Amino acid sequence: MGEIKEGEKDISVRIKEVDSEVSEIDKKVDDLRDIVLPLAEFSKQTAENTKNISDAINSFTNEQRKTNSKLWQKTNEHDVALATHGKNSRATWENWKTNVALISAILGVIGIIISGIFALAPMLFQ
Repeated sequence: MGEIKEGEKDISVRIKEVDSEVSEIDKKVDDLRDIVLPLAEFSKQTAENTKNISDAINSFTNEQRKTNSKLWQKTNEHDVALATHGKNSRATWENWKTNVALISAILGVIGIIISGIFALAPMLFQ
């Protein structure tokens, strides 16, 4: 047993090479673990922060919808009030036009009557 045969020597060299390769791979796995684990933790924190941002945006959006709804309602009320005022103004203008036409007709008739009186007065008082 004291002597190492040529085949056994090759096997022991090969075993040492495999051990060396396994150690190298183990070191690379350790290095990879040192890189990946912090990235995984960072990814979890990013996901949590993203959820917090999403919740904040949703809350803000809901508040904006409430505010915008009130503003839209006020704007709509103004539009309705302006439309009603416009209708009332048009109706008032139509009434004025009718009144002006009626007053003009009455003044015209009075003018004709007065002209007739002046035309007939010299004949009556002669």
